[in-house]
Amino acid sequence: MTRRLEQFCGKIIIHRIGEGFVTAASIDAGERKELPACERCWLRQVVIYGDNRPWVAARTIIPETSLTGEQGALADAGDEPIGRRLFTEEPLLRDYIHIGRLDQLWARRSRLRPGGKPLLLTELFLPDAPLYQHGR
Repeated sequence: MTRRLEQFCGKIIIHRIGEGFVTAASIDAGERKELPACERCWLRQVVIYGDNRPWVAARTIIPETSLTGEQGALADAGDEPIGRRLFTEEPLLRDYIHIGRLDQLWARRSRLRPGGKPLLLTELFLPDAPLYQHGR
């Protein structure tokens, strides 16, 4: 998605709202059931801006057990879009993608398996996102 968003703007900026380990019990039960049982998860919440406009609110949940080997670098993405790390890594499997709406906004949730290790990625497309602009 990052590459696609970059087609509509000069610059993508990641604004980190929160990032760090949380207890699995603090994760929503619906999200928790999509991931293997664990005590802690890495939670990353960001807003992706295109040309200084908020386009996507994204939430990534990675079980601590998935942050081993090469996948450990996912917790060090910093201000880089996590998609750049996910979609350049081989192999990346997508178990599913669910598409839905929150009020008038489109959203999607995917369970991805970089290196066979699961994580959950949820994206909410904000009103200024290019997908709502006709003719784009």
